[in-house]
Amino acid sequence: MRPLSALLIFTLLTFALLAAILASGILMGAGNAAAWGVAPLSMVFVIGLTFFGERACFARPASEPLTSVATKPRLHWLDNAKATLITMVVVGHSAMPFIGQGAFLSLKPAPLSWYTATALTGTALLKPLVVPLFFFISGYFSVSGLARKGPGAFLRDSFWRLGPAYFLFWLVVNPLNSLLGFALASPSDGAFSYFPDSAATWFLSWLLVFQSIWSLVDRPLPPIEPPSFGRLVLLSLGVAAVQLVASLMCALAGATLGFGSMPMAGPGGDGFLNALGFVGGLLAKCHDWLARPPPLSLVRPARWYVGVCAVFVALFFFLTLAPGAPGNGFAGSGGFTPCFFALQLPLGPYCACALVLALDVFQRRANFETRLTKFLAGGAFGVYLLQYWAVTGFTYVYVLLLEQASDADIVFVNSTTSSSPVSDGELFGGFFFVAACSVIASFLVGGALKLVPGLSRVL
Repeated sequence: MRPLSALLIFTLLTFALLAAILASGILMGAGNAAAWGVAPLSMVFVIGLTFFGERACFARPASEPLTSVATKPRLHWLDNAKATLITMVVVGHSAMPFIGQGAFLSLKPAPLSWYTATALTGTALLKPLVVPLFFFISGYFSVSGLARKGPGAFLRDSFWRLGPAYFLFWLVVNPLNSLLGFALASPSDGAFSYFPDSAATWFLSWLLVFQSIWSLVDRPLPPIEPPSFGRLVLLSLGVAAVQLVASLMCALAGATLGFGSMPMAGPGGDGFLNALGFVGGLLAKCHDWLARPPPLSLVRPARWYVGVCAVFVALFFFLTLAPGAPGNGFAGSGGFTPCFFALQLPLGPYCACALVLALDVFQRRANFETRLTKFLAGGAFGVYLLQYWAVTGFTYVYVLLLEQASDADIVFVNSTTSSSPVSDGELFGGFFFVAACSVIASFLVGGALKLVPGLSRVL
């Protein structure tokens, strides 16, 4: 399959599913169920292609010529990037419980809050970098894996490394974390009900999907030069426009669970931007774009764009959500939500530019290995899998500390989100406490598990 044909088919199938989700939401109020159903449907595709693809001639047989990949020294800066990114993931997930949007346990902020403005600004600026860059790195390594093993062995190895973890967490571990949240919060009018939940592990299923599609693409890819700044902005702006349409379709359908559990609501770093990151990694590896850091002709304008966009996003949230801000009335009006969604347009190029800057920094400043960095990089996958347990546990520890220190009464009525607002100071304190404890505990456990014989092969 030609690369452009693969991209077109992927986009068309995605929008066909989005149209079905929208119709289900409007006609039957079942948008959430339909969006959730994309996850098992995508895994049927992955399993079918993985175990029956070669027999059905879906994937190129291993005997045919594949992309030539020379053996090169290990890129320590990529290991350091993974460790840094997973740290940012844990910090980001530690912030969400304090704006009432934690995966398993949350505290309710005031309607207008300095903490909420800060957390949403951080999320809008970090999410377009962290998740697409993870997909970029995964795409980069997918090229050499496919070239070395051939499609069949590559897909099977990927599935047996990622698939069991995904299904275990989707069906068992994440629902148990939800049960833990209910047991700790003990909501007076709420009850636990079992529901398969991907939480953070949706990344595994979509990585398998992207790798499966990559196995269908004709190789070698036609030569492509690294994009100029103008071309990068136009391309990422187009992807952002497509993502905006997709997110609006999910919103209109009432699909709050994302698209096959992949977040789609914005304001950045979701859906098609993740696909853009994966494709960027494929191209970077196939055409050796990372043989040297990005050129200054790309880095300098990227810095300006990222800086201006960061100021713009911060002003938007602080001028509307901070207490006493002039835009408080706008925050409570019907105009805030459309503007929130529209942020995806400038954040599309921001995503691409931030990725360029991250690659530049890590290549120039972080291409080294110490015992500590090796330990952190080795434990990154374990941290990714286990971090939500730390976040849930330390959030509850903070609730207990808050009740003891301030005589506050944190009450959970009909859910695992507290019913009464918590002050800004307590929210900031909770974030710093949970983030610090969760990062340290997750890396200690994840790194230790990596050292256990047998587990090192899957972690």
